[in-house]
Amino acid sequence: MDRKTGKYLEVFSVLWALKFRNTYFLKILKLAGKFACQPV
Repeated sequence: MDRKTGKYLEVFSVLWALKFRNTYFLKILKLAGKFACQPV
């Protein structure tokens, strides 16, 4: 994945958390987004 995908995951995680009020998913998806931004 590239940086654009990682940024999308980060934004999506916020929307997901707002919709479901679930900080657990927010943390998991934010970690996934940061991991996606890391160089391979």
